[in-house]
Amino acid sequence: METESIYSCVGTRIKEKRKYLGLSVVRLAEDMGITQQQFNRYERGTSRISIHYLMYLAEMFHVPVDYFFDSE
Repeated sequence: METESIYSCVGTRIKEKRKYLGLSVVRLAEDMGITQQQFNRYERGTSRISIHYLMYLAEMFHVPVDYFFDSE
């Protein structure tokens, strides 16, 4: 899998789970200490998200970190 498509897959999974749980970009961005714009870039896959933030989101979403890499 190409690097760009990995980040796109991760971003899609973040967005799907966030919406499913009814969480806002505003809340998560504030909790993570980043801007809403940066969070949106993570969801679009146009910015590389760090493992630190992935671990935080996994905890918030109650999923294992590898959830973000599963495209099914």
